[in-house]
Order: sequence, then structure tokens, then C-alpha cells
Amino acid sequence: MKESLSLTSRPVLKTNGVGDNLVEFTIETNFAKTFLLAVSLVEDFSKPLIIAAIAGKENVVFCNLYDAATKTRIRSEWNRDADWLAIIDSVQTKLQTSKNSHIVSGKPILF
Repeated sequence: MKESLSLTSRPVLKTNGVGDNLVEFTIETNFAKTFLLAVSLVEDFSKPLIIAAIAGKENVVFCNLYDAATKTRIRSEWNRDADWLAIIDSVQTKLQTSKNSHIVSGKPILF
């Protein structure tokens, strides 16, 4: 199974396994914000990550991100006033400059 992630102002997470599943979330969601805060701490995008949806109250879903090899959660501090577009730009820059990643500018990010 391969996951691809396109980090734009409308992040998309697509999972290809048995059949195709597409999960799309906007930057305004708690899931997207908690994902972005955690993924902004990742330094080596050549290593696999686990993305977990965590239920909150009622219709709220948060994201936990884990190092797949160690099963260690990548912890980030909540900041509801963060500059989300700056975080996206920062993550994209890290991905595009990562020596070990298979990133081609403008293409989905594979991990």
C-alpha cells in the first residue's frame, strides 16, 4: 500500500490499497491542523510515517503522526493561531530539498 500526500492549501491524503480511497480535508479542520503541526517536525521524509485519525468530541477528528519504525508519536504543541500557510510552505520546502525523498516538484509526496 502506498500513501501520497499533496500539501497545498487543500491537503489531500490518498491511500491506494485494495481499491482506491481518497480522504480530503481542508486547512480549517482540526485534523489538518494537528497533522500539519506534527508533520512540520519531521526531518527525514524518506522514513515511513503512520497517520492516525483520533476521535474527539462529537464530529471532531484529530491527527496523530508516528514514526513507523519506532511507533513513537511525533508530538507537537497545539497552536490554533499558527500561520498554517507558512507551515505548509516550510514542509513543502523540507520535502523538496530532502536528499532521500522521491519528490518531484508539483507531484504527490510519497512516503
